[in-house]
Amino acid sequence: MTAHIYDVVIVGAGPGGTAVGYALARRGLDVLLLDKASFPRDKTCGDALTPRAVAVLASMGVLTQARAAGFAIHRLDVVVPNGNTLQVSLRSTGIEPDNALVVPRLVLDDILLRHAIRAGAQFRAAFHVENIEARKDRVVVLGNQERNYVELEARLVVAAVGASTRLLHNTGLLDDVPPLILAVRAYFEGVRDVDDSIRFHFDQVPLPGYGWLFATGPNFANIGAGVIASNGRWKRKRKAHVALAALQRSPVVAAMLLEARQVGPVKGFPIHTDFATAKTFGKRVLLVGEAAGLVNPLTGEGIDYALESGLTAAQRAAEMISADDYSERKYTHYDRLLREKYQRLFEFSNRIRILSLNPIALNSLQRWAHRRTDLTALLIRISLGDQPIPAKITPGRILRVLSGA
Repeated sequence: MTAHIYDVVIVGAGPGGTAVGYALARRGLDVLLLDKASFPRDKTCGDALTPRAVAVLASMGVLTQARAAGFAIHRLDVVVPNGNTLQVSLRSTGIEPDNALVVPRLVLDDILLRHAIRAGAQFRAAFHVENIEARKDRVVVLGNQERNYVELEARLVVAAVGASTRLLHNTGLLDDVPPLILAVRAYFEGVRDVDDSIRFHFDQVPLPGYGWLFATGPNFANIGAGVIASNGRWKRKRKAHVALAALQRSPVVAAMLLEARQVGPVKGFPIHTDFATAKTFGKRVLLVGEAAGLVNPLTGEGIDYALESGLTAAQRAAEMISADDYSERKYTHYDRLLREKYQRLFEFSNRIRILSLNPIALNSLQRWAHRRTDLTALLIRISLGDQPIPAKITPGRILRVLSGA
């Protein structure tokens, strides 16, 4: 009996994987989504959706559901080390759409998965993929489900495994541990003075760390902290918990949490930000989202890139299957599309992240931003991926401006 051969098997049913599944199923392809969890399932994350992600959700037809489950954000607040705050209205930046959303991943990922299934994608939960083997005319996904060994065959595989590196190591798609941000977060209810802003804190939080407070609803918030951990990464995990505790003691956050109650445990998670040097494909395998390092090293946001790269991967996969052409140039074309869209932004963000390690530069940035609102709006648009980086805007020039040179 001949085994069933899927057009595409997608490993991972987060935003990147479900975007691929939705787009391919709409084209009439035979698509199977796999995930090691059963849905709905929580995913440790900051839960923030940039305006760019909001736009993609609108194009996919799920924005109404996401809005109903989330909290609309119209302002960005950055508290610098000296305690002063930079407030930027998203409306003032010219970004379209002019709002962000915060939607818990427990809800968002379930919305996206159900949307992909309605489009025609198949789904298997509690499926643990151990390896991916490319053969002459197909690719085999090896794994287990309910303790039963399973082999699945497909013309192409999309790896949307997020920060889980084991499978990428097994398949030779990852040679070393990539640069990380190690983060922790917890949910709180009864939070005072919640408004339509997302807050980043560099006050009280020990460097190289930062904190955040993202409203998930009236009186509810996702509160967390991250630490840059390119070296000594496991020691940084403890420091992320230290950073979160420090954030909760800071005057503004402590006042907001005066009558609040933590809901559930503090959870930790790694964030891979290495797209600038990461692999994006293997033989009969395309990588999307965080599996390809597509998390902004400056903002820590990756849902927008996961959705966008998922839709790009779906387009390339459909073309490859239609032409029955899996030659090297097809994969390199996919890589080139991603590089054209994101490479300069990630290189810029990697270099500008030095500001977050320097309290003097951060304090200067807050003072400078109040004087140059036009350039502040430009930097926000660049950071959120809403605008290409002009040639005249370089990290060196920004540092010279902040130092008064």
